[in-house]
Amino acid sequence: MVSMSTLQTLGELRRQGSVHAAAKVMHLAPSSVSGRIKALSEECGMTLFERQGRGGRLTEEGLAAAELADKIVLMWERGLLNIRSGARPSTRRTIRIGAFPSALAACVLPAAARLRSQQQFHVELLEVDPLEAASLVEHAQLDAALTLGEILDGDLTMDPRLTHRVLWREPFALVLPKAYAGRGSCPTSIRGYSGLPWVLPRRGSACDQLLGRHLARMGVRPRTVARSDDWSLLQRMADTHDAVALIPVSCLQLDSNGLEVAAVLAEELPQRTVVLLESVETAGSRLLPVVRNELTRAAEDLMALLSTYRLP
Repeated sequence: MVSMSTLQTLGELRRQGSVHAAAKVMHLAPSSVSGRIKALSEECGMTLFERQGRGGRLTEEGLAAAELADKIVLMWERGLLNIRSGARPSTRRTIRIGAFPSALAACVLPAAARLRSQQQFHVELLEVDPLEAASLVEHAQLDAALTLGEILDGDLTMDPRLTHRVLWREPFALVLPKAYAGRGSCPTSIRGYSGLPWVLPRRGSACDQLLGRHLARMGVRPRTVARSDDWSLLQRMADTHDAVALIPVSCLQLDSNGLEVAAVLAEELPQRTVVLLESVETAGSRLLPVVRNELTRAAEDLMALLSTYRLP
């Protein structure tokens, strides 16, 4: 059985860097510190500390375990302090929802605004990279996350205990400076924009992967002049550089810059699929369906708004 004193010893060993230094701070014999770490290694089933000459160091597993130990000790001490002071812990649970910025703005924030009246739980919102969403839900750091279905489709390592449902799909629009407007109003192939200056998402990001694969399939070889993950900034960059860019329809801000939407064949424009990701464990919660319903409602409102926008 792991004791609190053993966890404290592991945390102190990480901070002090050596058995003798940790022993001095904790007023223990070095052999006691070594004994506690050895017992903890056996309890954990992995090597936490390895000898090097007359000293030693924590392994990578030991460093990770020490960080966890510090968190547990801190939680324990705070809990005891609350009990002694007579404070009652909150009975309202916190539901943690993660999403990438444009999904936060378009869907999660409207849903969260309607959930503010809930007395059973708090809603905590976090900005999350779509590439990290599955891992965060899998490791219970989030109760649910909005991510891109196209990224999940290519993730062969995704835990089968994760479930996802489509919230909405939306096309990208090709925007270009008004200086290029003379290309005509009839839809043309996106291949005609190959070789022009382009502004694209940050290299390696989820949207960069999505758009990069699509442009490669279309035979488009963009000449990249700028990159950003901020769709608003990306449009300003396109205006400044006289460049073209692909923007999700819900993120278009044509009134604030000198861009317009190009007439491109609809079947040649990429789409993104926004999905709600949950674990099997959290999906069975009696609270999460309330959140899920509001997210679905917000997504339906967004789709109704998008349906009023007609691409050229």
